[in-house]
Amino acid sequence: SWGTLATVGVACMGVGEGLGIPLEAAAGAVCVGAFFGDKISPLSDSPVITATVTDTPLMEGIKHSLISTGPAYLVSLVFFFVYGLEFSGGSTAESATYVEILSTIEKSFNLNPVTLIPVFVVIGLIAWKKPTIPTFVAGIAVAAAISMVFQDISLKNMMNYMYSGFSIHTDSTFVDKMLNRGGFTSMLSTIGLLMTAAIFGAPLRTAGVATVLLDYVQKFAKNSRVMAFSVMCLHTLFFMITGAYYVSYPVIGSMTKDMFPKYGLERKNLMRTMLDTGTGLAPLIPWSTTGSYTASTLGVANIAFLAFAPMLWLSIILSAVYALTGIGMAKIKDSGDNSAETVPAQAELARE
Repeated sequence: SWGTLATVGVACMGVGEGLGIPLEAAAGAVCVGAFFGDKISPLSDSPVITATVTDTPLMEGIKHSLISTGPAYLVSLVFFFVYGLEFSGGSTAESATYVEILSTIEKSFNLNPVTLIPVFVVIGLIAWKKPTIPTFVAGIAVAAAISMVFQDISLKNMMNYMYSGFSIHTDSTFVDKMLNRGGFTSMLSTIGLLMTAAIFGAPLRTAGVATVLLDYVQKFAKNSRVMAFSVMCLHTLFFMITGAYYVSYPVIGSMTKDMFPKYGLERKNLMRTMLDTGTGLAPLIPWSTTGSYTASTLGVANIAFLAFAPMLWLSIILSAVYALTGIGMAKIKDSGDNSAETVPAQAELARE
């Protein structure tokens, strides 16, 4: 999602501005698309981390996450279609910004269909379920080779772009602002935020804050519905404290994953819940690493685009409804009819 926001997301913000769409609405649409992909892509770190800490098969967990993310995404699409009708008055051709973006890019680059090959390489490797790192490397290598051939970029410049970001000077200040970014060094501030979050989260775990909260969950979890909802609230709270799901996923996931089978529920329920209250919630929280990055990259405050990003909070609402009603909760098939409602033995809880 972060890479999407900084590339296609920034470009879409420019196009939206050219079409006269409010920046808040454009930012909301960008976030819905970016974080939907983040939650369901096997290349994304979010599903990989949550699948790992919950001992859930990756693709099985992603499919299950669609029961909350999918409907929320469809509702968002309908909302944007209806909302977008207001801006369909045929002003596209007259929009100076829109025309400026297209004409400048056409003059500055060779827009050959061959340049789409890296996209299909990555999608193909995802479909074949290849490992994440080799898939990324393959996409980067193919893109670099094509850019050197069709955009007449030397290997030295290519390496410089990878390290310090792309650099170009066109006749359009707006396009320059949109394209001059990226590279390894542009992520150093983000890495600093992640390190700070990890440093902040470690004492919370060592001091037993998460353990105390978990004890309350176990105390009040009289059935599977209360347990699932309580774990969801626990992860939401811990994420909002630490501001980074890179911290909350391993901590809460490792501590609660064994509770679900004891209540007759599969662990992929936990994976879906954490994705909704971690990856989905992150862009809406200003002090989180993702929220800070989203607001600074798109140039729109988190609270400003909240109403225009229904998928992010609708999926959380759906997860809460599923947890409280038991609807959509994947149950362990051989656990018996009543196992999902049976409180674990006190000896088991004490042993944990």
